[in-house]
Amino acid sequence: RGKREMMKIRSWWGCFVLVMLPVAFGGTTQAATIEGMLEEKALVGAYNPELLDYLLEEGLEAVPEEQRRAAVDQLVTALKQDIEITPEEQRAAAMAAAGAGIAQLFGGPDGSDLGGVAQDATHQVWQGWVDSAFTMQRAGYTEEATAFFAKCVEVFPYSDLRGRCAIGLALAKPNEAYDRMTALLEANDIETVNAVLPLVGELAGAEGFPADLRGRVIERITEFTGGMKKASFGRAACRGLVATGDERAVPTLQKLSTGLMNADFFQCSRTGLLLTFNDRSIVPVLEKQLKGGTFSSTTPQDRLFAAALLMRAGEPSGFAFAEAELNKKEKKGLGKFMKSSSDDVDLRPALVTALVRAGGDDAVRVLRSAVATVEKGTWLETWIAVGLLELGDTSQINLAKAALGRPEWAFTTVRVATALAEVDDFAGVPALAGLYRSAASGVEPDWGKATLAFLAGDGAGYQSNEKSKQARLISLRRQIIWALAEIDRSECAPVLVEALGDAEPSVRVAAAYGLAAMDSAEAAAGLATAVAVDYGSAGEGSRNPVVHAHVVRAAGAKFAGGDEAARVIAAASASTFNSVRFLALCIAPAPAEASSSEE
Repeated sequence: RGKREMMKIRSWWGCFVLVMLPVAFGGTTQAATIEGMLEEKALVGAYNPELLDYLLEEGLEAVPEEQRRAAVDQLVTALKQDIEITPEEQRAAAMAAAGAGIAQLFGGPDGSDLGGVAQDATHQVWQGWVDSAFTMQRAGYTEEATAFFAKCVEVFPYSDLRGRCAIGLALAKPNEAYDRMTALLEANDIETVNAVLPLVGELAGAEGFPADLRGRVIERITEFTGGMKKASFGRAACRGLVATGDERAVPTLQKLSTGLMNADFFQCSRTGLLLTFNDRSIVPVLEKQLKGGTFSSTTPQDRLFAAALLMRAGEPSGFAFAEAELNKKEKKGLGKFMKSSSDDVDLRPALVTALVRAGGDDAVRVLRSAVATVEKGTWLETWIAVGLLELGDTSQINLAKAALGRPEWAFTTVRVATALAEVDDFAGVPALAGLYRSAASGVEPDWGKATLAFLAGDGAGYQSNEKSKQARLISLRRQIIWALAEIDRSECAPVLVEALGDAEPSVRVAAAYGLAAMDSAEAAAGLATAVAVDYGSAGEGSRNPVVHAHVVRAAGAKFAGGDEAARVIAAASASTFNSVRFLALCIAPAPAEASSSEE
């Protein structure tokens, strides 16, 4: 067991999402052995996705097969008892989804430019359920997983999670999945049909989905792109066709990509044609869209979309447009009075972000050109410098580092520090530590105008009330923690340990998972603290079992044999939660192994 391969720790953000699962956990039993706990059926009321995942991964070698299978059976029984979703929960989640402004697959504002704004808490909770269903499916519990996926598709208000569930259905029973999904398209409710159309496309695009059924899906979706149906369902149908990834969808997408009557579908159809199907015939159409002017009906947002899409496809025209806009001079004299309304829209910050996303030598060249002409000392100059740094260009590293001392650019500081670490410069760590402590004390930065503009684009808008202020500070603290964990230096760990005492439970959770993702010895010491912290509750269930189990699992995998790992396991062995105690028993070294050196 001591020589088994170290577990592959999943992305700690994915683990953070998983921990939000609200489940009921049983109390402690008196059994002190794996066999004793299984005989008492201690795990039947103690579902823990971390424990289930352990048993299906590193537990394959660590736990005898008979015991491992019995434990998995008990955990699945526990999950089956907890997958009921009440109408009240559905309504609450639907409201949360509407308020969160979750970015859509095609178009729509993206608030992630401030450093990865988290999804709302309800989304995190239900993503944990979906993760668990896929884990069940891998474990061979196909019927249970299929039942969950079917319910998810019907009741979850989040399109991304419903899409994952549709794929889960396709993996299990494609014909049944096709029947279930297409039956939903017969609903009289417009909202339901619009939600299902993209999911049917994702179902058809899933690996292993039968080609003949995929053709039938394309035909069915195409019915919603013509006649009277197009106005109500065209956008959703377009997303569904793109999601299939099937060339048979291209003719319909081409029809939707041109013509005055199809303007509402341009973003979806043109994006799908160029990026999914590599249809280069759309390039001249987008290049025409780049042109504005006094008498043009093309909006600045249209031009920005076209430029970003062309750059993502590696087209020179997109980079040329970005370069011209970033280096554009203020009109003077008579030209000042000849400006169109589109000239008043500053596309430059968004173009910088689009260039970074596109990447490559052309993006670096354009940003280098822009930093020489943009107004000095502005946030935009710093934003360009950060973009260069994120693309691996250190020519403006000092300009980026100068932003670390600007409290009004708090979210930018997080991005700068992370980008600096990518080039082995860790000057941002002290700045992050100070910024965390300031935010934890309730001091909100005096946001600059540029930052306010980005905050206003996150789907909810910038508000000055106390509730919104606290939400921003919590988001900032979480992002700081994620950045420090990603940097993974010994000097980062103390800040995460400090954050284990944060007043906000979700921040404490982020700190625990951040420490578990790190490799430094200081992080190992932090895990011993993390396993004793209270992480609050989600719904009616405590978060503690899942967080503690993740901490124990990481300690046993990364620091096996060390004193800190031993302390973590010892604390978990006395846990009041059966799943955590069971995991500790599985990970703890056997007595025979402890005396092997004497032999």
